[in-house]
Amino acid sequence: MIETASFPLIRILNKDAGDKLILAVARELINKERFRLLPGATREAAFEFVTGQNYGEVEANQLEEQCKDTNLWECLLLCRGLLGSGGILRFVLQQKRWRVDYGLDPTRTLLAVPYRAKDVPSLRADFGHPDVAIALTCLSYYYGGLTAKELDLCFELLFKLDNPSLEYEAWVADDHAMPTSLRNIAGVNLDDVDQRKNHLFPLFYRNHATINFYLSNIVFPKEAKQFPKKLATSAWDLAETKSLPTTGFSGTNDNHDLLPTSIEQRDPLDQLSTNARVLSYLLQPENDHYVCLQRDGQPLASRDFLELIVQQSPPVRVLLDVGAQMLDLRNTELARTWLSLEQKLHAVVFFDDADHLVVMSRDQSIEPFISSQYNQKLDLCGIYLDDAHTRGTDLKLPVGFRAAVTLGPKLTKDRLVQGCMRMRKLGHGHSVMFFAPPEVDRFIRELHPSEDVEKPQVPDILRWVMSETCDYIEHHLSHWAQQGVEYKRRSEAWAAYDSNSLSDGALDKLRASWEEPDARTLEEMYARGRSEGTTPIHPAFDFPELAGRLRALDINSLGSSQLDEEQERELSHEAERERQVERPPPAQPAQHNLHPDVISLVTTGKFSPTSPAFVHLFSPLRHLGDHEWSTALWATNDFSTTVKDTSKSSTDYLRPVNWILSVASQRLLVALSPFEVNELIPRINQSRHIHLHIYSPRVTKVMKTFEDLKFFCMPPLPSSWTPPSLTDTLQVNLWAGQLYLKDFGAYSYLCLILGLMRDDTTGSWESDGFIKPAYRRGEMALVCNLSESPLPFLKELVGLRRKGMNYLSTHMGKILNVGLLTEEAFNIS
Repeated sequence: MIETASFPLIRILNKDAGDKLILAVARELINKERFRLLPGATREAAFEFVTGQNYGEVEANQLEEQCKDTNLWECLLLCRGLLGSGGILRFVLQQKRWRVDYGLDPTRTLLAVPYRAKDVPSLRADFGHPDVAIALTCLSYYYGGLTAKELDLCFELLFKLDNPSLEYEAWVADDHAMPTSLRNIAGVNLDDVDQRKNHLFPLFYRNHATINFYLSNIVFPKEAKQFPKKLATSAWDLAETKSLPTTGFSGTNDNHDLLPTSIEQRDPLDQLSTNARVLSYLLQPENDHYVCLQRDGQPLASRDFLELIVQQSPPVRVLLDVGAQMLDLRNTELARTWLSLEQKLHAVVFFDDADHLVVMSRDQSIEPFISSQYNQKLDLCGIYLDDAHTRGTDLKLPVGFRAAVTLGPKLTKDRLVQGCMRMRKLGHGHSVMFFAPPEVDRFIRELHPSEDVEKPQVPDILRWVMSETCDYIEHHLSHWAQQGVEYKRRSEAWAAYDSNSLSDGALDKLRASWEEPDARTLEEMYARGRSEGTTPIHPAFDFPELAGRLRALDINSLGSSQLDEEQERELSHEAERERQVERPPPAQPAQHNLHPDVISLVTTGKFSPTSPAFVHLFSPLRHLGDHEWSTALWATNDFSTTVKDTSKSSTDYLRPVNWILSVASQRLLVALSPFEVNELIPRINQSRHIHLHIYSPRVTKVMKTFEDLKFFCMPPLPSSWTPPSLTDTLQVNLWAGQLYLKDFGAYSYLCLILGLMRDDTTGSWESDGFIKPAYRRGEMALVCNLSESPLPFLKELVGLRRKGMNYLSTHMGKILNVGLLTEEAFNIS
């Protein structure tokens, strides 16, 4: 059973299913969230653009023109990269297996890295495409969860936020199994070891929102780095023609077509028959046993698989996990489980997490195999070799041993044969049987000449692995060709420089040929025609040596190798830098000043809009946009002036709104500074013309609202007091940085005064939901005075108030990011 807030394992096994999934996700994305504010025709063009389907240049230009003034264009480009034809989402869910092709290696980076085999991370390689690295990193943490140390760090950072309750609400919002005592952050006590170990960790280590917090605050800020340029080399540079020959060794020759053209594989004459001889061993009758690992159409778990092999006759004593199917058990756990199921075994030999060959006996003790008593008693043992050790491991197995060989996706003939040949006497006393998961079983049957095959045989398995080998070579030819092109260009540039190094610009030309772009914009990666992954003619066909090999393999076009690119980075820091948090520039605080006109307002209730003592409430951010806000909202000059420098940088020091003076006779609201309130309290208590209200913006969903200005007043409010208009109240909330609205009625009216569309709005609007004056109808035409969209201004304002803290999940976060709210959003659960 999947935990409420955990993330399920997802893999695309069928192309048609993948197409339907991608189209469904794209349609859901376009019809909801921010894109549904686009007009119908534009929204359909956006869908075709995102999915990489039939769209024309004219439609794409129109789409870009309509969205360029907002961040929707960047969102569309990113969605196109994720969901388009050959996009990242399909690639990571279909081509990559967690813990087999990718995973985490905390010893060197917090990002996901390529794996060479099950649970074997590469020593230095990283994923070259930034968005592939991000997607695989997210999946790695979603699938594996957080460690206790990582979760402790999340809570430590949570309590350092200025408003931890807001973030914690997002953590518990979708987890209905969360106990009531932990639904509020006040119930979390990090000093309670029992609560941390037995309650917080089980509930949060796989929590989707908590993992996102860890990724966005720790992983990506630290590890997600790109550089403008890079210097790259490849195997082509190692194998280039030199005065002395370059030699290497390969035990197989399946991949000789992927070698650089400057080197070739030469097999000894007496070894040419090796491939055919090994295949003849596999084709012998004792090996013709095949089982599909499924129960009710679902793959078997590792324990169920072990129960299956202990039932085999003759007995299976060796488990060769060539297909990397034993993913839900660590090697130690698998050995322990096998011993518990097979009573005839005295011990199990396997490789531990430190890559040491060890043996586990029946008393659960583990010792090095080389010094154990079972070193010479393998006939009493079971042997488990995981994916990484089915190549290069050599044990002298007794005659008569039988091995279970697992098959897996993208298994090539080379890997299968090498795994089977761990049985050194195969065909002469050793035998194997094959086990395949449902997805591999389906592929094997699809390649069978007859559509109706009752049970695949060894020839069918060999036909399938040969097909996978061809697919592997064809897939990696794009890498081979791209590396060849880059090497040829570097070589030509060096030759040109070497022959004429004194000419003007020779060094610049050499540098340009060696430097390759590293960081790329969304426009460069995913704009029109670029994410499809193909070009009319690949540059490799311009070089005779490359073109000759490609045509010999009947390759007439090549796809992009960007998604599957791996690279080993070696960073050369030209200067040491100490990372520092960017803070507002230093400024001198302004001197407080109680203006006589402010005193006069308190004592007489007379307000002078031309007095220098008063400014419009929104005036400190006038440089961000000159919008028509309510004329009833004012602030004192002492409230608005916080630093002596009145330049744009002074907006980093906006004063919070906590004290509001209401002037009933003129229907005015004036924000006061704490200094002024402190000085004016005696006069305020005696005044009959004004009232002082305490105020605070509502920044959490469970917080009481202060917007009615009735929480605390001086002097007390009379029964005849009339609250400010809803327009004035909502605009005060906007300036103060309020994140949650009172109710759905307040949200609807806020949309009216800001000129934003709602679910029931008809007519025409911009891509951010703003309705221009010419298209306003009904009440909006009467109450909205804005001629331009206020969303950029309000985003800047709320960003200044939040000081970089996340607010996207709040009411205002959704409104400012073109989201629509429903009445359910105002329920406090």
